[in-house]
Amino acid sequence: MRQPISFSGTCNQDVVDWVAEFNLIFNASGLGDVDKAKYLPLYLEGTPMLWYKSLAADDRKSMADLQKALIEKFAPRNSADVSLRNLWQRMLLPGERMLDYVYSKLSLCRTVQGDMGIDQQIAWVKRGLPKCYLERLRNVACPTIEELVTELLELESFGPEPQPIGAIGADREMLRDLMREVLTEHDSRGKESSDHSVHSENQEYRRPIGKGNANSYRSDTGMPGNRTRQKFRGNCWRCGLLGHTRADCHVNLRGLKDDGTCMRSDPSSLGLSRNPRR
Repeated sequence: MRQPISFSGTCNQDVVDWVAEFNLIFNASGLGDVDKAKYLPLYLEGTPMLWYKSLAADDRKSMADLQKALIEKFAPRNSADVSLRNLWQRMLLPGERMLDYVYSKLSLCRTVQGDMGIDQQIAWVKRGLPKCYLERLRNVACPTIEELVTELLELESFGPEPQPIGAIGADREMLRDLMREVLTEHDSRGKESSDHSVHSENQEYRRPIGKGNANSYRSDTGMPGNRTRQKFRGNCWRCGLLGHTRADCHVNLRGLKDDGTCMRSDPSSLGLSRNPRR
């Protein structure tokens, strides 16, 4: 015979479902409430077992009292709100069988309200159906759950082919085309970024070399850059001659004559303009 799983009160275990399964198994074996209350601690562990040990001896004899207290202690405080929300949100999923949907919806109805009427259950089942099913059920009378299930199964056999969940679907050719498009776009973006980086490296920033040397420039790579320069039109303040700056001055001041000309150079070639500063 099938054995109930142990109840530890973890988050993935629902105490209401566990108690219902426990009663179902032991009812099938022909045991009464007294025997179920006696065997209950064998399937408890962790905190539920500590709770059972804290009970008085008289409180352990009735299975009805034990399951009621067990549900009160280990059911979430907002379990009713969660169950009602799940009932509202439960809909027929794409590709889901109609039987799975209907009985799952009815199970949620029993969880929310144990004595829910047939009309309310039928209304809840219809609430999660697509519009194509609702249009066909508009003029069909289904006073019981079994008649509703029979009608829905017939409509399912003539319904459209179920579509898988997802935007792409199961078309492999479409999936391959989309993958090729993504890879091509990725490669093109990578090429554009590499070209942009190479272009940025080629745009070298050039700055003057040394202090006062306005005619020589060096790039970020450390190599001199080719840049056209304008001819200096002023006078050198070191020697007073026209056509060069102090940084480019190589005139021997001791070799200058009294009239300001250089002894070893022609005054016209040097561009003499005024007497040098002594």
